[in-house]
Amino acid sequence: MPPSHRRSGPPSPSVAVWVFNSLAKSYPPRNSDEGLEGADPLTSGADRGLPVERDPAADLRSKFKQVVIDIEIKAVTPRAIHVALAIDRIDCDRARMGQLLSNLLSNAVTHGSPDLPVRVEARVLDAIFQLTVSNASAPIPAAVLRGLFQPFSRGKDCKGSGIGLGLYIASEIARAHGGHLTAEMQAGKVVFTMTMPAAAPAEEQRRIARSAAPKV
Repeated sequence: MPPSHRRSGPPSPSVAVWVFNSLAKSYPPRNSDEGLEGADPLTSGADRGLPVERDPAADLRSKFKQVVIDIEIKAVTPRAIHVALAIDRIDCDRARMGQLLSNLLSNAVTHGSPDLPVRVEARVLDAIFQLTVSNASAPIPAAVLRGLFQPFSRGKDCKGSGIGLGLYIASEIARAHGGHLTAEMQAGKVVFTMTMPAAAPAEEQRRIARSAAPKV
């Protein structure tokens, strides 16, 4: 169970530590330098990011389709989700990328205009993978958009019962893949865009090859 917090307002940093460590435990470190357990996600732990296990041929298309189905099933009220996935296999951590989409899509379904669809698009262009999740929204000030990826950033009028780590974790997953996650207003919609290289850096590819090589 996470650390208890009875006071109102944002959860204490110890809650963030528990959540971050729980995520790190699901991916055992390959060596002592890569472990995140015990790290504070607001300080030293976030400098390294979440651990990832990249697969050079991860079936991301089917993973994203399953995430959309899961979100549709869990939605309190039916929501239209339009999906366009111009991708197949991508060099990434399939489970972590599914988690990233789940967090973005849950946010869109919770906070977006209920009578307008949420849109999910993924493609690779010029060796760059791009995922966008957009939903209709009232105007969001630029200062608020810039703070959305900070821990416990939920806004005073937000809906839902989460503790405000979903977008932060999504951003950390993007960073762990050598990418980044942004949010901006476009024609009455809030658009979240995650971009990263479609292939892992050469150094990461060599590490993966070494870990997959038979032990002598």
